Amino acid sequence: MLFVSIWSSFAIALYLLNAEKKRKTYSVIPDFKPWKAFVLSCTAFVGGLNSIIGVYYRVVWEDGVSPLALDYIKITIPVAVTLAPLGSFLGSHFHRKVLATFIYVLESLAVIGFLITKPTTELIVVGACIILFGFFFFSFISRAGARIMKGIQEPAKTESERMLDI
Repeated sequence: MLFVSIWSSFAIALYLLNAEKKRKTYSVIPDFKPWKAFVLSCTAFVGGLNSIIGVYYRVVWEDGVSPLALDYIKITIPVAVTLAPLGSFLGSHFHRKVLATFIYVLESLAVIGFLITKPTTELIVVGACIILFGFFFFSFISRAGARIMKGIQEPAKTESERMLDI
């Protein structure tokens, strides 16, 4: 429920972001420097280690993982290792709005699947609150990103362009 709610709120915020007319988009990430790529790679590596250590801790030390959950873990490893790069490759060839539509459809199906399980009213209310909070969070990130991009683009103006703005 938590996973579905968080990513549903992301899908809603993404839909509203894509609904903006004449929103500026970029073919390459502006101001992306090698040190940022290094930080991103290190973050991914540490996140992977965290997942491995977390699974090891739960399986070996706590012994609180059901055999079905272990089977899911065994399946997710080869799927993630093979299909994540394939998805990234295919995603680089689709228009951003096509990819966003995939997200809308998949998240709608996830919410419907969640509701088909007939959750309690309390669980539905908690899920709705998470969706609402997540929507505001992702909207805030979107606005912050727009402000950051404005700050990156302003220094790129020449002195004569700045004079015209006054």
